Amino acid sequence: MATPTIRRPSRPATAADLWRLADQGRANGVRLLSECVTGERFATSATQAGTVYRVTAYSCTCPGFCHHQRCQHHALLLSELGWLPDVAGDVAVVAAPSPVTIACLVCGGHGFEPDCTGHPTAAGRVWCECPACDGAAPRPAPRPIVAVDVDRWPLAA
Repeated sequence: MATPTIRRPSRPATAADLWRLADQGRANGVRLLSECVTGERFATSATQAGTVYRVTAYSCTCPGFCHHQRCQHHALLLSELGWLPDVAGDVAVVAAPSPVTIACLVCGGHGFEPDCTGHPTAAGRVWCECPACDGAAPRPAPRPIVAVDVDRWPLAA
C-alpha cells in the first residue's frame, strides 16, 4: 500500500469550505460508519466502491485530506456531530508560522501501527492507527494564532 504524502494546503480551510464539502459528501452518497466496540468512525468513498477511510474530528485518511487538509468525509462528520463552524464566524489569521512537519518515530510517518496487517471488514481492509501519533503521522506545525472576538465567542461555561 502506498503511503499518502501529506502536503501543505494552498490556503487554510474556511467555514464555507467545510459547509460546501459536507453538502458535497451528502450529494455524493458518502456514508458515515461507526465501529461498535471502539466507536471509531469511517466514511465510505464516493468514487471507489468498497473503500472506507478512517475519519476523526481532526483528520481523514483519504487522499484529498492528505493533499488539501480538508475533504467531504471530514466535513460530513463535523456536520453530523454539529461541529461545523458558523460561516459568519470566519476569523482572520494574524500570524502564520512556517509549516513544519515532524515525522512520527514509531510509524515512520505512515500513520498506521507498524505491526498491523489490516483487519477485513465488509467495506474493505482497515488498518490500526499508530498509537504514538494517533494516525496523524507527520504532525503539522502548531496552528497559527487567530484573532477572536471574545465577546462573540465566549468560552463554554
